[in-house]
Amino acid sequence: MADTLMPQQAEDKNPLPTSSRAEAISDELVSMQGITKTFGPLRALYDVGFSVRRGEVHGLLGENGAGKSTLMNVLYGMFQPDSGTITVFGQHTPVESPRHAIQMGIGMVHQQLMLVPTLTIEENVLLGDLGTWESSRRGPKRDRLRELAAAYELDVDTKVLVGSLSLGQRQRVEILKALYRDSKVLILDEPTSVLTPPEVENLFTMLRQLTATGLGVVLITHKLHEVLEIADRVTVLRKGELVGTSRETRQTSKAGLMKWMFGEVAPDDQEPSLAPTSASAAPKPRLAVQSLRAENEAGLCVLDSVSLEIRAGEILGVAGVSGNGQAELAEVLAGVRLPQSGSIEFDGRSVVAGNPRAHREAGIVYAPEEREAGLARDLSIRENLILADYHESEFNRAGLMQREALDVYARDLADRFRVPADRLDIPVGTLSGGNQQRVVLARALAREPSCVIAVQATIGLDAATAHYVHQLLRGVTSTGGCALYVSTDLDELIGLADRIAVMYRGRIVGVQDRQGFDMAEIGALMCTGECAA
Repeated sequence: MADTLMPQQAEDKNPLPTSSRAEAISDELVSMQGITKTFGPLRALYDVGFSVRRGEVHGLLGENGAGKSTLMNVLYGMFQPDSGTITVFGQHTPVESPRHAIQMGIGMVHQQLMLVPTLTIEENVLLGDLGTWESSRRGPKRDRLRELAAAYELDVDTKVLVGSLSLGQRQRVEILKALYRDSKVLILDEPTSVLTPPEVENLFTMLRQLTATGLGVVLITHKLHEVLEIADRVTVLRKGELVGTSRETRQTSKAGLMKWMFGEVAPDDQEPSLAPTSASAAPKPRLAVQSLRAENEAGLCVLDSVSLEIRAGEILGVAGVSGNGQAELAEVLAGVRLPQSGSIEFDGRSVVAGNPRAHREAGIVYAPEEREAGLARDLSIRENLILADYHESEFNRAGLMQREALDVYARDLADRFRVPADRLDIPVGTLSGGNQQRVVLARALAREPSCVIAVQATIGLDAATAHYVHQLLRGVTSTGGCALYVSTDLDELIGLADRIAVMYRGRIVGVQDRQGFDMAEIGALMCTGECAA
């Protein structure tokens, strides 16, 4: 299939037909021209153009660090560009702040959802609305909120606490919040990264409903098949510059988009999935868990008699709708959450529960779902790389830090795990999400662990970086180690795991071997806890 991608530098040589171009411009809700943005010595965007038309889903693609989120944060008023112009509904105007963007009809749902978990859905949506707090909570405003919730199938009482919702439901609340503020342009940053396949389909149905009313949607994603399914046009950024914009997504291909993202067509082994090696036939498991029970901070049971085994050379995938105990299971296995009862054994030896250092010394390392939980954002890349090992005798003698040895160690890790080694002194929080994940994994895998506990390790990562993460996990299992990998992306689990365990309401309700993977059955277990009839 031919690709009709339209590079910025070639637009004048290959213009659209006159009538189509005029129609496209008249339908533009937002247009950005010549946007340049730097952060100190780092050039995040250079001379980028972008537009959103009425009634379209516009996909925004690029590898991690390409500038996608930065460009949309400029449109949303979170960053001010160094140069360039923004036109909103025909008016040239600087977008001074997120509040200004909202007032102009631009809404954004960030990858890290910005809701207050201790407030209700209703309170979160109305929070910050103009007028007094009490007047915002009464009458027509509350009625309108409930009408919107019903129209877009938020099948939860608006009086429930946001903290009790799954991540998919919270995302829908964020969208509801934007719609309540009359957004005409809706920016979604990696919206499907924590959703199950049925939730993704529900989201796409919702987006089609929204664009049918004339709303324009920007979809930032790294999942090419989703762009090809839902987007009307696609724009690709690479290293902060505009590569091009497709005229129509249906006339593009996955290979063409990959070529634009990475400069060349990616080889087959850069696909998101990676065929696993055969699990070892060792008679005894390396990691064995018996009857784990754990409660959350509110005293509610989140793990209910969970038992599992992982053999040498095996990756056990854990599937489930977010909020069914997967994250808590990982925390218990990593030693950062104390269970109420149950046992953990590694290589036949009991591991002290609730003690992260004891777990690490046993050879069990942890890569958490929230990168912020694994990083000190204000510390440098170098400092984050050495956080787990600074106390080791080779780096700490008689209470004195051996800074030269630590520096050599940090640079070696940066080289091995493809972390930007030329900027080790900058705060880790300034890195793109993909590079932050590399830092988390570099620190976790630095000492060649025997067992890796990883949660959503590829969220928001482009295909090449996700493939690299899979290679790192396979590197552990290829030497006889094992891994437990939690993901809501069934395609990823089916491509990576040797077995898949499904969690529902704190229990493991089914386990499938690679030879018998059945996506429909796994999906049914995730949503209902029972196999499909």
